[in-house]
Amino acid sequence: MSLTGPSRTGAIGVVFLALIFVALIGVLWSLDRFHAETKKLTDVVADLKIGAGSNSEMLRGELGDLRRTIARSFSGAKVQLGNGSGNDQADSLPPHVSQKRYPVGGTYVARGSEVSTMNRWITSEGRVRTMCNYIHDALVGISPDDLSLEPWLATKWEISEDKLRYTFWLRQGVVFSDGSPFTSEDVVYTVNLIRDETVKSDFWRESFKEVGKVEAVGTHKVVFHYKKKYWRGLYACAYSPLRIFSAKWVREKVETIAAKDRAKYPEGSYATEPFGKRFGELYNEIREPSVGTGPYTYDPKKSWVKGQMLSLYRNPRSWWMKVHPDKWNLGIVRWRFINDDVVLWEACRKAQLDISVVDPDKWFGSFKDDKTITNNFNMYRYDHVGIGHNLVVWNCRRPQFQDKRVRQALGHLIDRKTMLEIFDHGVGDYATCPFKKWYEDYSFDIEPRLLDIPKARQLLAEAGWADKNRDGILEKDGLDFRFEMMVPSGRSEYTRFGQLWQGHMEKVGIRLDVRPLEWKTFIGNYRKNDFDAACLYESHSDPWIECYESFLSTQTGPLQVNHSGWHLPEVDKMLEDVRTVFDPVERRKIWHKFNRIRWEHAPQQYLLHGEVIIILHKRYKRVSIKKGGANPRDWYIPENERLYDANGTRLRQ
Repeated sequence: MSLTGPSRTGAIGVVFLALIFVALIGVLWSLDRFHAETKKLTDVVADLKIGAGSNSEMLRGELGDLRRTIARSFSGAKVQLGNGSGNDQADSLPPHVSQKRYPVGGTYVARGSEVSTMNRWITSEGRVRTMCNYIHDALVGISPDDLSLEPWLATKWEISEDKLRYTFWLRQGVVFSDGSPFTSEDVVYTVNLIRDETVKSDFWRESFKEVGKVEAVGTHKVVFHYKKKYWRGLYACAYSPLRIFSAKWVREKVETIAAKDRAKYPEGSYATEPFGKRFGELYNEIREPSVGTGPYTYDPKKSWVKGQMLSLYRNPRSWWMKVHPDKWNLGIVRWRFINDDVVLWEACRKAQLDISVVDPDKWFGSFKDDKTITNNFNMYRYDHVGIGHNLVVWNCRRPQFQDKRVRQALGHLIDRKTMLEIFDHGVGDYATCPFKKWYEDYSFDIEPRLLDIPKARQLLAEAGWADKNRDGILEKDGLDFRFEMMVPSGRSEYTRFGQLWQGHMEKVGIRLDVRPLEWKTFIGNYRKNDFDAACLYESHSDPWIECYESFLSTQTGPLQVNHSGWHLPEVDKMLEDVRTVFDPVERRKIWHKFNRIRWEHAPQQYLLHGEVIIILHKRYKRVSIKKGGANPRDWYIPENERLYDANGTRLRQ
């Protein structure tokens, strides 16, 4: 018997039988998958019946999304997640229905100063940005876990090779809180609104200075065309500062304002489009936020109780509730306007506040041993990307502060050591520049100016200040060295800082008056540059810090951003040049040089980079502190521990 290979006919038969077997396995697998998805549908329906209560609209949306998911699974449809690849095959990110649900409801009460407006584009107030970020979404977000970019209103994006074109594919099926659809038109309209020079959006406009145009390609694709390279372009047009308004809502609001005064605004004398006739004049009158796509919404009839509080209500139409139903479980987010520390801590003891920042001196001095606090609140101490630094801004338009040697001298009269070690109990570190020590742009070679009274005297004398009439006050050119420093009245540590500095300044012949002001007055004066010196807190909402607007010569006017008024041609050029540098190593070299120049000229005195101590009521569950900070999007309150009903009315003391 000879040994030979199989015949060709026999081989074909084997292959045919194998193909039939594979096909049979595929059918069985598909049926099993369909059975699993059907069981998932049954389980989720049960969960929704328990958790959704009367929210039938949400229930119908979730069931519809799940049906579509099952249909795609059974038909073998391909789904591409947004990963920045820019592949045109997938135009949207389908909803993912989470298996884990948490109880929805309850009222979260924080402390905040009353704001001057809720129209985010006509103010630089950080509190307005914080509140409105619950209402308005960006194209992309930052993961609180690792600070990476994550898809929000855009599911994917692409940067062209020449770094001049940024393309975003928008999430489909998204609606604003009033039910109107979100499209590429809303993105273009919002950007143009900010860029319109008749709108009081100076604080935000510079971020879009290099944008040539924004183009809507169909209903769910947007392209940003830059005039020149801008390293922060992706973050500027996709995350900060851009949050999307409803074009429909703004048009209607402008029309409503004009209709109230037809003598001033006859039909045809104005436009409802950015860059149009009298558009900015009318838009600047708006004091409430546009409807948004975010997890919470503003009710113009009841959200803002002037002088008392501001509440935002969970938005059942938000795409967040469909894509991430395990998040944003709190029914109401509320800020009570409290500026007095005594009132603040009494409110905490009565559980009228759920969360508050606690000054280190207050925590270590009394709160850590106060059972009414520790029995009901957890304490967290941490640093995160949103924590900034406090600083003093010298108004360099004032004759006292025009010489850099004077500003340097004032830096040596600020006792940072006592502030950090005694007042703040070592919570934080000295600040010499806006960057954190764990950012690579931080300049470790710059030493902080510490208290040095002899050095301060020397610098003041070199600048020509002397006590010629022996009255204990320095003078120059007939001007006594007196100035007023305004501080926010809601933060007692700033008053304590000022009182500490008063003694040191008096020793060299400078009279400092500390003036606490309510935040609305403080920020109004600050924006108009109507101050001698201002002590305040500055933070950044993302890790991609750029010092551009705060030191430009073109931003020194009222309602602009260079509040110190200090500028140099060299710095202007440096700030313009660094915007085109995509290489982080080369960009870092420029920032280090800038940090050195700014430190030498000292238009601002950076004081301390802080950590934060917060107390949070123990009834909040699923709380974790991440790089993004304490983020309530994961939290929930068990139903039996809620202190407020669905309308935000207190149930019990």
